[in-house]
Amino acid sequence: MNNNIKKNKDTLIDVDVNKVEITEFKDSHLSEINFKKSEEALSFLRENNILSQFEYNQKLSLLKRKNNNIHVKSKYNPEDHKILISVENLTKHYSKRKNPAVDNISFNIREGEFHAFIGANGAGKTTTIKAIVGAYSRYQGKILIDGQRNDTVKAKRRIGYVPESAIFPKEFTTRDYLESMSIMSGLSSADAKKFTTQKLEELNMLELQHKKPVSFSSGQKKKILLAQAMVHNPDILIMDEPAANLDPFARSELFAILEKYRKDGKSIFISSHILSEVDKYADTATILDGGKIVFHSKLDGNENLEELYSKYVILGSVDTNSEAKS
Repeated sequence: MNNNIKKNKDTLIDVDVNKVEITEFKDSHLSEINFKKSEEALSFLRENNILSQFEYNQKLSLLKRKNNNIHVKSKYNPEDHKILISVENLTKHYSKRKNPAVDNISFNIREGEFHAFIGANGAGKTTTIKAIVGAYSRYQGKILIDGQRNDTVKAKRRIGYVPESAIFPKEFTTRDYLESMSIMSGLSSADAKKFTTQKLEELNMLELQHKKPVSFSSGQKKKILLAQAMVHNPDILIMDEPAANLDPFARSELFAILEKYRKDGKSIFISSHILSEVDKYADTATILDGGKIVFHSKLDGNENLEELYSKYVILGSVDTNSEAKS
């Protein structure tokens, strides 16, 4: 394709991206059409090698950020989907703490669900998540992953976990780290290399494959953790404060990735304090207050997460006479 066509196509993309304004449309369908046309044009340029993968991802991220205000949630009815995670009567005590970190809580997460898990600092969110993923073995109650006990290998392969804090070996490059974690998860060396390349391209991180993630920004580190969590193609992603310390662009990019995974059939279980961002995507929510569940329901749109939080969160943290985080 000649340079003149390339220039015209680039101009087309710039116009298409910029005409998706951050305004209120009386007919929201009109703005969705503009977004769809721009997305299709970007795909055309990538397929014809007019845009590199990096340029494509960059422009797509910009387009999605400009279009964020018109994100339309998919219609989701929990009762139409089978239960993937079942938490029954979970209670967890820490030593030197008067009250339990979580106190007899029960809830379910279903296939294809985008679930917001919210509460004040110290309300029990991280404790619950660590119990689900098997970081804690001493607790009361029962946790099942698709009917299997959560401490079994079969159950663990159904979930991908992204912790709040990212810790990487100082001497590892991004590729070293992801290939090593992939091999430890059971992939062959050849498959580990293939997976690493695929995920780095998907997350717009391929140019950093030989850089050390220990020096990355918070958003870049979260992408590496997300890639690691996807190594065994889990059915559900469990994420503890993934948007913490991210700038607005990195947050927007992260949630666009998560929405794509959800559209691919995965469940998303996410704890976050960025309620306005999560509210755009969540179908259902659980609110913890003082170690107990005070709200667990499908979100009907009548109240947003910030309103629900203000309505139901009264106690905040449980008694924290211990250094253990909850």
